[in-house]
Amino acid sequence: MRKIGLFFLCLAVFLLCVAGGYVWLFLTPRGVLRADAPDKVMQSWLDQHDAVWLREQYLAQSPAAVTEFEDGPVVAARLYDAAVREDDLTFREEHAAERSAAHILSAGDTDLFRADLSFSGSRWDLTGLKALDTIHGSTHSVSVLLPEDAALTLNGVSVGEEYIAETGILYPDMTELEKEFDAYPTRVRYEIGGLYETPAVEASRPDGLVLLSADGVNWEYTVPDAAGYSFSVCVPQGSAVTVNGALLTDAQLAGSSTLSPPLNVPEAVKPSLPSVSYYAAGGLYTRPEITVTAKDGSLLTGTEEGSMVSYSLPADDRLYDQHHERVERFLREMIDYGAGHSWYGKPGALVAPDSEVYTYLRVASASLKWTVNVTLTFQDVSSSDYIALGDGAFLCRGHAEFTTRTAYQTKEISMDYDMLWVSLEDGWYLWDLAFA
Repeated sequence: MRKIGLFFLCLAVFLLCVAGGYVWLFLTPRGVLRADAPDKVMQSWLDQHDAVWLREQYLAQSPAAVTEFEDGPVVAARLYDAAVREDDLTFREEHAAERSAAHILSAGDTDLFRADLSFSGSRWDLTGLKALDTIHGSTHSVSVLLPEDAALTLNGVSVGEEYIAETGILYPDMTELEKEFDAYPTRVRYEIGGLYETPAVEASRPDGLVLLSADGVNWEYTVPDAAGYSFSVCVPQGSAVTVNGALLTDAQLAGSSTLSPPLNVPEAVKPSLPSVSYYAAGGLYTRPEITVTAKDGSLLTGTEEGSMVSYSLPADDRLYDQHHERVERFLREMIDYGAGHSWYGKPGALVAPDSEVYTYLRVASASLKWTVNVTLTFQDVSSSDYIALGDGAFLCRGHAEFTTRTAYQTKEISMDYDMLWVSLEDGWYLWDLAFA
């Protein structure tokens, strides 16, 4: 009997051990016979989610930190696609405890997520999926050099002044003269960092821009009329010439000469002819604004003559007051003489006897017998631009508007004359004139 009792006791102990071992292997969280062990739960979850879903989940959790000039989701997607080139999804256990576990989920060589699992009640469940900060891209800066009055955009977004890294940058070929101007154009350099991709750079200004270079990192713009302004002036010698506030010096002096009016000037008068100076400069970025001041402090007015602007000496009002009646009387009598009224037109009385004009009037009078029945009406006779040539001569300009009528036609005539008057013993006389 004792042997039978001992047998059943041993059998009972064996069965209890077997039952306990089975319970431990099947029912405990880490039992090897469990159908929902962490790795099996992980594999089952992975079988239900493809690479596309994981991509969307990763991008939702890990947007790229970008500047205002780039789109975070777009940059993040491109970084992801560059890093993850395989659809083969795997996992490995990173952490194991009795009632918790963590697995790293990877695509190829790139770790994407940490999956957390926990045992609750009687089963294992995936309780968390967190994207890992494993996908990064390098950023870079771009530099844009452009005129100070230009506007800049990157990827369609306006670039603010806070991105200006440097101001007052001179154009490389700016002349020393222009640097002395009261104001001249300069350039600014923008620097924008934190960019992942090569941006679309656009710049604009009201008068246009020219792109000089662009390599994806550096852009340089200039103005369409870069160094395209110039000036050339003729001024009375001794005048002060300023261009945009800068006083010209001999460095800009192109030459000088004595004024040569289209008149026959006596040798005794030639030394009194005014001299003129020529100034010229080019390669300017600034439109030249020229001011010419005569020796007496008066401002001179220029007239364009081809590519040059000429400034004349200021008119002498004293000479005008003293001589304009005699000059204008000569004009009336000369025009009256030319209309064939030689019997009472007496311009010769106002002409120097030794001059070529006097000879011409005397010789031409014989031909005027064919000019008859001409009615002459004056609308205006005036004179201006009196310039003294020493004490014994002066230049001036005459103007006349008149109408001639015959039985056959009527003509409206406007004439301008350059004149040289000289002082003789008994008064002032015309020496020469030319049609202006």
